[in-house]
Amino acid sequence: MLELKQVGIQREFEWLLQGISCQAKAGECWHVIGPNGVGKTTLLRGIVGLRTIDAGEIYWQQQPVQENSDGFAKSLLYLGHQLGVTPVLTVVENLKHFAMLSHLPSAEIESSVANAAESVGLMHKLDSRAQDLSAGQKRRVGLSQLWLSSQSLWVLDEPLTALDVQACEMIQKRIAEHCQQGGMALVTSHQPLGCATNTLDLSTYLPSTEISSTRFDAEAWY
Repeated sequence: MLELKQVGIQREFEWLLQGISCQAKAGECWHVIGPNGVGKTTLLRGIVGLRTIDAGEIYWQQQPVQENSDGFAKSLLYLGHQLGVTPVLTVVENLKHFAMLSHLPSAEIESSVANAAESVGLMHKLDSRAQDLSAGQKRRVGLSQLWLSSQSLWVLDEPLTALDVQACEMIQKRIAEHCQQGGMALVTSHQPLGCATNTLDLSTYLPSTEISSTRFDAEAWY
């Protein structure tokens, strides 16, 4: 279980979000929503340890993550806006790299890579370098990690960006399968997320309701 207790995030010494509390349990997919600039990416980065949180506590399996950092790291798959694809490697080399990072047993890597490539529709591109693929194909390479992951907690930041309808449905189906198998997921997406079982609306955790749309527009890259 992942639990947030009164979590607060600051940006440039001002509160961005305050008082976030929720529990993500096995089998649950949480859809993290809110307008551009509200702090979705910032919150996810705080949860996975890429930036500090400024108030509250984050617990993993009922322990503060600081006291269970190794166990948390081994249980975590984080996919941010950059999906970790190495341009000079071929598709199959990238997938094998992802499989090793996920600590899959050596005997399972070949079959797992083949299954992942088929699932994301890249069997015909296995020997192509990632740098030679289209933007959508590159994202499919990165998102193949969802088929190669042995981790129970998935934290996914806008995984549906730049995907066609068919690919969006494919990714949502995979997230649903993961949760049905006892995993859990936190997912940001501006698109409807049919696999979600719960919603975390960050606009309800703003420090003030009197925040102009200008601020959101100016900080939309967060």
